[in-house]
Amino acid sequence: MKNILIIAYECAPYNRPGSTIGAQRPYQFAKYLPQNGWRSIVLCCDYSRRYTLHPTSNWKEYIDNQIVNDLNNWKENESLVIALPSLKYEDIVDRIWLSTVELDATNGTFIAKQGIWNLMKRKASSFVKLLSGDHSQSWQKVALYAINVIHRKQITINGLLAEHGPNAGLYVANKTHRKYQIPWVVDARDPLLMGYPKFLKNIVFLWYKYYLIATAKALINVNPIWVASEGNSFGKNAYLITNGYEPEEFKYLVPQRTRLDESIVILYYGNIYPFQDIEGFLNELGEICKSESMFKKQIQFQYFGNAYESIRLLIKKYGLLNNFSGGYSISRKELFEKGKNADMLLLLSVAPYKKDIPKDFVEGFYPGKVFEYLGFEIPILCYPGDNGILSDFVNKTGSGYTISRGQLYDFIKQSKRLVSKLTFQTFQYTRKEQSIKLIKVLDEIF
Repeated sequence: MKNILIIAYECAPYNRPGSTIGAQRPYQFAKYLPQNGWRSIVLCCDYSRRYTLHPTSNWKEYIDNQIVNDLNNWKENESLVIALPSLKYEDIVDRIWLSTVELDATNGTFIAKQGIWNLMKRKASSFVKLLSGDHSQSWQKVALYAINVIHRKQITINGLLAEHGPNAGLYVANKTHRKYQIPWVVDARDPLLMGYPKFLKNIVFLWYKYYLIATAKALINVNPIWVASEGNSFGKNAYLITNGYEPEEFKYLVPQRTRLDESIVILYYGNIYPFQDIEGFLNELGEICKSESMFKKQIQFQYFGNAYESIRLLIKKYGLLNNFSGGYSISRKELFEKGKNADMLLLLSVAPYKKDIPKDFVEGFYPGKVFEYLGFEIPILCYPGDNGILSDFVNKTGSGYTISRGQLYDFIKQSKRLVSKLTFQTFQYTRKEQSIKLIKVLDEIF
């Protein structure tokens, strides 16, 4: 059996609270790879121990002991997840950057500290860090040392899979390849340059193409548009492996949508990008509830995620306070409880209602949650439709409906009748099926 080393800063169940869907990807790969001839070691960063190791302490001895202990307990024909701590900071620039932000414990993300001095330090250190790593930089040295220990223990590693988002996986895989000549592949859930300011993208692109991922054998991404564009931009073979859902997580969910009243519960959870038209949806919903007393009593909109505060402001703006419930990110167990009681799962497409929509999203995108939605087998309401890959996905899988702006009223009136027409042809998007696709890529490359 071959061994693949997956380098993933975020991996369930050790991920930050706001990374539940992305963190499932390496975890589920590790679960299914051994069934098809590949064991995996996943190196990830333990959220509960991030920024805990002082750089001048004897942290290497601590990591030595953990790796040896984990390897000794590694069961044959199974994968192994090794959750590592990170340093308080990697270097002086990283230390300066971290001093200008504070951790939001709700989602595990960073919030900028106020003040002109903090702003100046953050901007300057962010620029210098462009070529050394993002907020995950302080984990790089720990992961690299852990790989040295694994090598010392004479564990054969046939290939590396570097998860992107954040980018520590790319830096660790690149340096590991240069030291041990182990071939590697990039596994990205977004365009590699997403999030960088436009005026810096050319610089960062050159850094990625000619250094950071120059030695990677191939790229993997989660939707066909990004696969084509990334492969072409970076001059590498590119493969499509979407996100997916785990049927076992939904196996024991018994739908409880048997309320005595005629209420309609619409659920949305997770991140909201600026170019997703949540305001347009809530505006329409508010108009419906104002004009139809019947709907004012029936419709309930629920949201859980890190955009809760801004969503609540929109709810108030459009007069939906009596039709709303929600909060910040909740556990997967709690989320699934909410899901089984919903009548519809809202899916916000990226439609060009704003002129500044990023180029990477013009033809649509697959939010990670769309695959998780499939597991509920509850109708998906795709709003407002992108005339692209997301609308096609919903139609192809028979998992829901796409409506345009202005059609919400008519859809809600017919929603109970439309549900019976859905087919939910979703098996190919299970995590197991996507892992089988990954195995084919690994066998081809390694």
